[in-house]
Amino acid sequence: MHKPEPNLPPDAQDKRSVIPIDAGDVEQWLRGTVDEAQSLLRLAPVETFDAGPVSAASQSLLL
Repeated sequence: MHKPEPNLPPDAQDKRSVIPIDAGDVEQWLRGTVDEAQSLLRLAPVETFDAGPVSAASQSLLL
């Protein structure tokens, strides 16, 4: 996620997320209709993501 925009209220913040697409669905994602693309949007299993706490030293590099 990106850094929030301090001048915007919470409901106007840009909310982005990674949406994993199965390799077999790439053509439908790229060339399909909006409805077909929306049918591919589903939550990925938690095992898909590699996430954890960040040390203070590493976090300071992100700012």
